Amino acid sequence: DGLRPVASHDVEAAGWYGGLLEQAIRLMKYRGRRGLARGLGDLLAERWFSVARTEGCWQVVPIPLHLRLQTRLP
Repeated sequence: DGLRPVASHDVEAAGWYGGLLEQAIRLMKYRGRRGLARGLGDLLAERWFSVARTEGCWQVVPIPLHLRLQTRLP
C-alpha cells in the first residue's frame, strides 16, 4: 500500500516509495501540488514521533529537487 514504514541499516522512511505515496510525492515535488504537503508532512511526523519514542534520536533528511527542476516551479 506504500504506507508501511521502512527500516534498513538504521535508515527509516515513512513508507515505501511506490504506489500512492510515490504519486503524491512526485505531484508535490515536480508538479507544484503544494496542497499535498500537509498530508505528507503528517505521515512523516507520525513516523517521526513513533521512532523517537521507541528508539531515540532521529533525523529527517530531505531529498532535494534537481537544480534544473527547481527553476521550473513557481
